[in-house]
Amino acid sequence: MARCATDRKKRGHQQQVLCAGCKSPLLLLPPPPWTAPHPCSLLREGCGREAALRLAAKETRDGQANGIPSTSVQCQCTNYSGEAAVLCSASNLEEIPKDIPKDTMFLKLDANKITAVPNSTFRHLAHLQEIDLSKNAIEKIDSAAFKGMADGLRLLDLSGNHIQRIPKEALVNLNAMIRLSNNPWHCECTLQEVLEEVKLDPESVNEITCQTSVQEEYAGKPLLHILDSGINFCNMHQKTTDVAMFVTMFSWFTLVISYVVYYVRHNQEDTKKHLEYLKSLPSTRVPKETISTIL
Repeated sequence: MARCATDRKKRGHQQQVLCAGCKSPLLLLPPPPWTAPHPCSLLREGCGREAALRLAAKETRDGQANGIPSTSVQCQCTNYSGEAAVLCSASNLEEIPKDIPKDTMFLKLDANKITAVPNSTFRHLAHLQEIDLSKNAIEKIDSAAFKGMADGLRLLDLSGNHIQRIPKEALVNLNAMIRLSNNPWHCECTLQEVLEEVKLDPESVNEITCQTSVQEEYAGKPLLHILDSGINFCNMHQKTTDVAMFVTMFSWFTLVISYVVYYVRHNQEDTKKHLEYLKSLPSTRVPKETISTIL
């Protein structure tokens, strides 16, 4: 992915950072003047106007396999009036850095090799407004990955990853606009519920496509078109559950009936044998004199 370049065409009092080939801004920086992006060393207290931010990337998998020593990757830091932006695009990062300055408001981690977003990854970044995680290799997002970011976050870009499923709890409490396009989604009830409750980017919503689905006929189709046609994956799930319950109840009913029939037949055979046994016994008659004596 091409690194972001500054579009110096002023639109009102905003200056936008655009990525080549993108339809809309991925990162909105404060109005000029702001410090030009520069490499710097990691400072937990923030990246000030002259402060430096260096984020050391791990060895890439290829480098480890070939015994190549790890190298430091220079991220870019820019700042204006205390509003800090950290730019780590295309830096071969395999995980999200843990020591991002606490005052960071704009964080770009796109075009890396990140595979997961663990719980509470951004818990110490209370001022974050925009996170760009697009074009990584993310497969797993934990349910509390964005915990503590409900109020301030404005944009979360997860497009162009390897996400098939995402916990509903991970996104539903966010007020941010979210991009989920160009992922190999498995279309089911949970994904439908996520889409119904989050604020999706209108420009990319039609690019949310079902790579697989609970119903094979919907694979390869845009999810929004499927839902607009009246299909409800949650109803399918409910119907499947109802059918499974019906089959289970029918099986138990059949088992009970079979046992009752077996029990009755078995008792009939025992009763018949007992009667035959009684009939086979010699009859003993009491003499009339004995009866008279007793009376």
